[in-house]
Amino acid sequence: MADRIAVKSHDVPHQLATPEAAYKSPSTSFVAVFLGSPPMNSIDCTFVEKDGNALLDAGTFTLSVSELADIIRPMNRSTELKTGLRSRGPRS
Repeated sequence: MADRIAVKSHDVPHQLATPEAAYKSPSTSFVAVFLGSPPMNSIDCTFVEKDGNALLDAGTFTLSVSELADIIRPMNRSTELKTGLRSRGPRS
């Protein structure tokens, strides 16, 4: 495998990194969905803080992200965001 890869779409560069870094920390939603099999699931959600808890509300489910609230809060200008969930794949 290459030491570094460049992920591009329609001649637009999205990320230049090691394969592991691009997989584990994708810089754009395109990279997140493009790399991996099965691809990462992208889910629209709302960041909500209620009763001292931080949650991602996707409508059909909520995910507690209280331990990440200090990271999520300053990175977003809106409460509307996308979260990505990647399957672990089959267990052996």
